[in-house]
Amino acid sequence: MGIDEIMAQAVTPKEAPPTDPLSANPLCPQSKDAWPVLDGAAIVGLPGEIVTSLDPHTEADPVAVLMTTLTIFGAAVGRGPHARADGADHAGRLNAVIVGETSKARKGTSYVQPRRIFFAADRRFTTERILGGFGSGEALVDAVKDGEDHRLLVVEPEWARVL
Repeated sequence: MGIDEIMAQAVTPKEAPPTDPLSANPLCPQSKDAWPVLDGAAIVGLPGEIVTSLDPHTEADPVAVLMTTLTIFGAAVGRGPHARADGADHAGRLNAVIVGETSKARKGTSYVQPRRIFFAADRRFTTERILGGFGSGEALVDAVKDGEDHRLLVVEPEWARVL
């Protein structure tokens, strides 16, 4: 199944975007609340296609969608694929915390839409290897110690609870 078919299954249209007087120039120096724009150089390859395709269907910030997409991807592919730097192999694992204003920043939305794409691509991973609600480090170890699949994505919607 190609990306177009996965995207067609995974995304739902979003409502009309909110009216934002700064949308013409989000880096307007007159506003202390101006929001930066993701550089186009970051929107490349398959992750860039995902962010671009999801943008009309979500209120989440493209940076959050990109980070979430890369984090899910890194967990889904596991430790096999890697980059080599200075003689050491580095898997595509990322640890990301999406931060924003409570009830307004659409932090959870930045996870929900990319997760739908990965659900269409690898249902087993998204249903069995994305977990949360760990009460201890021991519980986390238990989640990966048995079985052959050691891939794991831990999603904690309220990071303060973990701390």
